[in-house]
Amino acid sequence: MKKNPRFTYTEIPNNSSENLRRHDRMMNMEQAVANQCVEGFTPSADYLDDCQKYVNGELTSDDLIQRTKARHSISDVNV
Repeated sequence: MKKNPRFTYTEIPNNSSENLRRHDRMMNMEQAVANQCVEGFTPSADYLDDCQKYVNGELTSDDLIQRTKARHSISDVNV
């Protein structure tokens, strides 16, 4: 049974390289959230919203990390 993806992206006409990057980011976020669930964590709505923004290219991976740290009041953690 195939589950519907949690994240989506809109393809950009005539820009296959960005579409591929968006697809890769989407698959990475799907895996990250699945890992969190397997480990017994429930991702917050804010985190999932940030993940979708990352998939869309609105946030960088560094932005995503910084926002997650700020959300949990983590100041200096090496990732």
